[in-house]
Amino acid sequence: MDETKMNYEDNSIEFYKPPQIKHKRKNTRILILAVVLIVGTVICAAYATGFIPITNFLGVKKPVGESVELNVDNYLKEYPKLKEIPNLDKIKKAAYATNEPVDTVISDYTNKLEKEGYGLKYEGSGDFDGKSFQYYGFLKGLTAVVIVVKSDANKEFGYDNAILYTTGNALDFKAILDWYENQG
Repeated sequence: MDETKMNYEDNSIEFYKPPQIKHKRKNTRILILAVVLIVGTVICAAYATGFIPITNFLGVKKPVGESVELNVDNYLKEYPKLKEIPNLDKIKKAAYATNEPVDTVISDYTNKLEKEGYGLKYEGSGDFDGKSFQYYGFLKGLTAVVIVVKSDANKEFGYDNAILYTTGNALDFKAILDWYENQG
């Protein structure tokens, strides 16, 4: 084919340019697909390893030794001030009564949770509505586990200790912590 093309209107010469193949659109699709695959893989891996909490799939762990599950809803009815706590409906929770020593229960929970990749981030004691308790907070990514232990629970539950095991999104626990700090 002739390299030049005559433009008859103004008698000028134009060089022939072969049509360009559009690779740009194809490359963009491949790039978008690669990004989606990488992000999807990272999110799936983070979820599978427990760093991203989906409350419906988080499990509550029973304490070591013989324990009896308590009805959390009855306890919430008995102490109406507990209903003021924000985000209680967003976290998974279960309460247990046991005669195992608190140190044994917490040591067992700590060992199990650390094997799963959680780290103990805070611990302490507090007082709520005239009742004292100890708390332990574990964190793994955005997933949190908070264990609340009330010793000398014999009068209320017929067992030495009551344990509340909660798990869920760390941001939901942040709202609970902020609420508790404002109560003092």
